[in-house]
Amino acid sequence: MKVEEKIITVNERNIPYTHIQNDSRKVCFMFSGAGYTYDKPLLYYSTMVALENHFDVVHIHYSYTEKELRQTFEQFAELIVGDVKPVVSKVLSKYKYEETIFIGKSLGTIPIIQEFLKDNSFTTSKMVLLTPLLKRQQLFESLSKSKGDIFIAIGKQDPHYIPEKINKLRSIPSIHLQELEGANHSLDIEGFHTSESLSCLSLTMDSLNHFLREE
Repeated sequence: MKVEEKIITVNERNIPYTHIQNDSRKVCFMFSGAGYTYDKPLLYYSTMVALENHFDVVHIHYSYTEKELRQTFEQFAELIVGDVKPVVSKVLSKYKYEETIFIGKSLGTIPIIQEFLKDNSFTTSKMVLLTPLLKRQQLFESLSKSKGDIFIAIGKQDPHYIPEKINKLRSIPSIHLQELEGANHSLDIEGFHTSESLSCLSLTMDSLNHFLREE
């Protein structure tokens, strides 16, 4: 396995990314949360699941100021898509992968839903949304209209768990929805319940593994 740290410059912004090469013809692009980085449990073990399934993995290391995060949804969506899309394009043009999947956590689900789910180049790509920001009506509407192959994991104690929206998503055949009882936005069980939180993590990774292996 080969790990390369690289940087691409986009509109005078330096965007670092890590390319974990597993001698594969398949690649998984991963987009982190605002403060939920790739060393945190959900993304660390999602990386492991992708590697276990013989994917190369690309971690994109964007970061945003408080001012940028307070922009309108449309402005911020344009910003994050503008940061990650050139990395995706560069990697795909250089390495000629035959299969592409995307995994995003929280804020990192924005470019998946608003860009890659709508891109005809990725109609056969699997999309993994860990705790998507369903309070954002634009995201929910885009997601509810999608025909893509999607796996969603969300906790029932997450502020973005909105029952009427979840009911709608549950009715869409192409969406594989995992609802985790008592789990928060990090998919932890609140109140420092360690073993229950680990069980929640294990269940999510088992479901992700099954989703990636499905034909």
